[in-house]
Amino acid sequence: MKSLAMVLRAAALPTAVLGLTGLTSLPASATTFSVTGPCSLATTTGSSPVTVMQTCTSGSTGETYQGTAKSSQGHLGTSITTTGGSTIQGAIESSLASFTTDVIFSPTAGSTATTINVSLNLNIAGSLAGALNTTAAWTIFGGAGAGGFSFAMDSVVQPGGVTGNPPLAPTHSATNISYTSGGETLSPFSDTVSATATTALFTVGVGVLVPIDLNLRVDGGASLGATGMADFLNSLDFPLTNIFNLPDGFTVNDPDMFISNNNFVSPVAAVPEPSTWAMLLLGFAALGYMGIGQQSRVRAIAA
Repeated sequence: MKSLAMVLRAAALPTAVLGLTGLTSLPASATTFSVTGPCSLATTTGSSPVTVMQTCTSGSTGETYQGTAKSSQGHLGTSITTTGGSTIQGAIESSLASFTTDVIFSPTAGSTATTINVSLNLNIAGSLAGALNTTAAWTIFGGAGAGGFSFAMDSVVQPGGVTGNPPLAPTHSATNISYTSGGETLSPFSDTVSATATTALFTVGVGVLVPIDLNLRVDGGASLGATGMADFLNSLDFPLTNIFNLPDGFTVNDPDMFISNNNFVSPVAAVPEPSTWAMLLLGFAALGYMGIGQQSRVRAIAA
């Protein structure tokens, strides 16, 4: 997929048309998208959005895995469904989606500060469903800034290892991140989450490229014919507004990740394809020609 700046240049229209003045003048961002499915250790990486879908069966345990991972601008999605074989043995496999990008924080009111403290907001939604003899888990993790700041949050549903074992209570942990709205509904066999999570404050430079690394992983394992599922295919997302919590007088942009003035601008809704711009321009030209023709006829009648 083309970046927002590339699409605008291809359409030969200024960014001011969309209220995104200045995005094309930012330094180049090193944005990469990566996905790994449950059936291969190989990672697919690209400079444009990537998706992998895999299905496989373990030759040693008979366990079957179905997994999907996708990474695109402002969005990560992963899922895995695991069905156990005929034995008690089982292995845990994962689907992982990631992206890295560089954002730039800048003053809007003449501040001379060289560093500021910010935090990152993330929307997350998904569910785990298990049974005896299954394990399912989700994890979000990443880092930001140039100082080694990292954040992580995870939840695990592990009802039991063998038939008859009492279910284990789901476990949950968080490091440098917490829910600021919404949350989780936990039971011994499931976990449903719909929330906004916010990282702790971290320090970033002003007027320089700041690296952001974000990852979403789901894990699944099963045995004795049981089935477990982790479905976070429609999350993790940047919020549409206030992606970062910023001090007054500052904003943040990244045209490759469709971040404009701390808002996530949908690439589908905000930027028509170049062919669409061409159709619009032809339409405006036709309307102008019709207007000129009408004016000519009016002058001819008046004469």
